[in-house]
Order: sequence, then structure tokens, then C-alpha cells
Amino acid sequence: MYATEHWSDPSGMSPLELAARFAELERARREVEAALVAVVGEVQRSGAHRADGHASVSGWVKALGRWSAAEACQHRQVADLAAADD
Repeated sequence: MYATEHWSDPSGMSPLELAARFAELERARREVEAALVAVVGEVQRSGAHRADGHASVSGWVKALGRWSAAEACQHRQVADLAAADD
């Protein structure tokens, strides 16, 4: 019912298997979020968004990732925090 290319349908999994799948997916989600923040930060630092005519990083991520304004703002803010920590 909810199968994707990389993950099988969880229907019929035991509670223990479901908990393990959830933990695995949560780890993967966090890894992807960290990678996205790193890319957004580099785009912001380098000005790469201008290469295809975008005036801002927000416009770039909204166009390429179909992100909402809130998602764009959140990732930019986290990228700013990460850059400030360097």
C-alpha cells in the first residue's frame, strides 16, 4: 500500500519491526536534512543561485525543490547557524 522505490510496504510488520523501520527512516531523514542544509549553505556562500538567474537562495530552493517559503527560510537559518559555528 505505501511501498516506495527503496522501502517495502510496512503492512503486516510486527510492532518491533515497525519501530526498527521508523528508527531507520528517522536516521535517514536526519542525514538528508543535514546534507540539504550543507548544500543550501554552500549555495548561499558561493552565490551559485545566480547561475540560473535566481536573485536569492530562497527563490532557488523554492524553484528547484518546490519548497514552501517556510521550508526555504528554515533551511537558510540552519545553514546560517552552521556557518556561524565554523
